[in-house]
Amino acid sequence: MFEKMQKPSTFKTESTGLVLIEKTSLQDLENLRKENVRLKAKIELMEKLVTTQKFYKYYFSKLRDFKTNKQCFDSVNQLYYDLFGIYRFSCYSDFKSKLLKNGK
Repeated sequence: MFEKMQKPSTFKTESTGLVLIEKTSLQDLENLRKENVRLKAKIELMEKLVTTQKFYKYYFSKLRDFKTNKQCFDSVNQLYYDLFGIYRFSCYSDFKSKLLKNGK
């Protein structure tokens, strides 16, 4: 019914010629593990920025890493865009005015 194994991880049926995966290689498993770790880290970061209040909190936690408040804002707002595909705030002045309204 089946031909001899052509490769250690695949086999081929006689009637259809369809190639089926018999087992996953250790390298494939390692690649999946690395991707899982990367995605978990991305989700954790997204959770830190998902609401406006969380955005503010993250911004304040990163201020010491930048020379100016605007540089920090630009970096965090760009990170938000990279993760969600949209900017949280349209510009720094928009951010500042909403920040002041919220009493931060």
